[in-house]
Amino acid sequence: MSSKLPSLPLKDWHIATDIDVPDGFTCPPGVPEPIARLLLQRGLADANDPDSFAAFLDAPVRNLTKPGDVPGVDEASRAILETVDAGGQIVIFGDFDCDGITATALLTSLLRLVGADVLPFIPERAEGYGLTDEAVSRCLNAAQAARPDAPRRLLVTVDCGMGAGSSLQRFLDAGYRVIVSDHHTPGSPLPEDCTVISTFDPAMPPCCSKLCGAGLAYKIACGVIAMRYPLPDRTGRVELHQWMEALAIATVADVVPLTGENRIYVREGLVILNRRPGTGLKALIRRAFERTQTQITAYHLGYILGPHINASGRMETAEPALRLLLAADDDEANAEALRLSSLNTARKNTEQLVLKEIDGKLEDSAVFDEEKDGAAVIAGKGWHPGIVGLAAGRLAERLSRPAIVISIDDDGECHGSARAPEKHYNLFDALSACSSLLSRFGGHASAAGLSLREENFDAFRKAFSAECIRQAGATSIRSEQVVDGILTADDLDDDLMGALARLEPCGSANAKPCWMFEDVEVKADVIGKDKTHLRLRLQREDGLDIGGVWFSAACYAPLLANGGRWDVIGELAENEFHGEKEIQIAVCDARPHAGLKG
Repeated sequence: MSSKLPSLPLKDWHIATDIDVPDGFTCPPGVPEPIARLLLQRGLADANDPDSFAAFLDAPVRNLTKPGDVPGVDEASRAILETVDAGGQIVIFGDFDCDGITATALLTSLLRLVGADVLPFIPERAEGYGLTDEAVSRCLNAAQAARPDAPRRLLVTVDCGMGAGSSLQRFLDAGYRVIVSDHHTPGSPLPEDCTVISTFDPAMPPCCSKLCGAGLAYKIACGVIAMRYPLPDRTGRVELHQWMEALAIATVADVVPLTGENRIYVREGLVILNRRPGTGLKALIRRAFERTQTQITAYHLGYILGPHINASGRMETAEPALRLLLAADDDEANAEALRLSSLNTARKNTEQLVLKEIDGKLEDSAVFDEEKDGAAVIAGKGWHPGIVGLAAGRLAERLSRPAIVISIDDDGECHGSARAPEKHYNLFDALSACSSLLSRFGGHASAAGLSLREENFDAFRKAFSAECIRQAGATSIRSEQVVDGILTADDLDDDLMGALARLEPCGSANAKPCWMFEDVEVKADVIGKDKTHLRLRLQREDGLDIGGVWFSAACYAPLLANGGRWDVIGELAENEFHGEKEIQIAVCDARPHAGLKG
């Protein structure tokens, strides 16, 4: 066995220190210099506009744009109200993930406030994403059965529809008026008779250009209620505000940037969830959290509540999650929350089984060669189609390159999900380059879905891998860690911790800050039941003395014990013990100190 010590650092560091600050710039009140510089580096504030710092940090609801400022919303609102006034039927066609389910539920609920007869429809995962032929046929039949004599019909797509021109034409041919609301990358042209609300519209306000599907649906609902009940009439405003709790979950779960209006929705939604959650989410919170007094954060939206809602569409049908979000009484909400909890447990167990099979396949160089392949494209017979996206995400993170996990059914149909690191790759472009081998595909730069025939699999795997190498210029990329600033002992005070709290919610495009303490001595002790973690003490002659922990890093203890000076990076947190608060660092990486290198 080799006695060679593991090496550090684990990632390439990019130290974000180069920003242009105007002469005479002073930090706004309540914004310490490290936070001010961080906001400027991330482009979240303007050094020439002192008010921009508080506007981002506090994200007040009053800063939301008017719904009419979103292209297509006024036209859609008029069409919806005309359908309502004519006694017509409105069909909301959604998607089976958390974003699509939430979009369907909130628009269904809020349109019913204006007297709309709404039929919510979400495809089965087996039917495929979006407006597939099978799903469209079932939807048309369901709408006809529910209202055979409807004098007018209107379709509103949420979180889907872009590129589904032929399917939308079927609704138009059946006499429907069609509204498409979607945040996915546009595909083939849509019929001219469609009203389109897209985040890719050049006229979309920048603060709304990264909304998720539920965010666009919310804008439509705001437009309808504002048009039907103009201020000072407050009808519907309380309900609109309450739905921000579900919108916050969808926004975080869909990993859209937590900037612009998304930040406002998540920040306000967290307040509602912690103070007065609605009937359905109150039941889910009780079921999902072991500790009833948990302070819900963006982390819990993305890793607990969101996965529970997603589990419904992944493992079975989206109906339990839809019913939970629309629940009007505690009994129904509790029953659906129990069902979602059971489905989420099944999801986790199934995911582990699939990942174990994938690990076995990765040992075969004919399936994946780490030195030659620009992507990992793995397929298995009968893998649960609701799990492949999760597995692809874990694989992409582990292998530092795009990954596609595909489930092959008995008829040779392959359905898969693709994930990629955020930088260096564009999955939509890569799949477009291989489109002749695919039955259908769609998605974003870092997440996509696809279908193909089994006989095309080998050719697709090679073509996709080659395209990923072309994009990145290598078979893989080394993971990069952005370091947001270098702290001194003088920076560590209550003002900094208070400003860090104001920076929440953190997530995509507003990550938790990663700070560096440079040129420090490190004392490390192995801790934990299984002796897998490190307790650290970082010290420097100028008085810096901060404790910390580095999880799953016990293997680095001998390396750190060799002495020398270190640069250490991680996130700051406040630990309270016996009423005493102490600032600590949750370490994520370290490197031998050798001067600054960006």
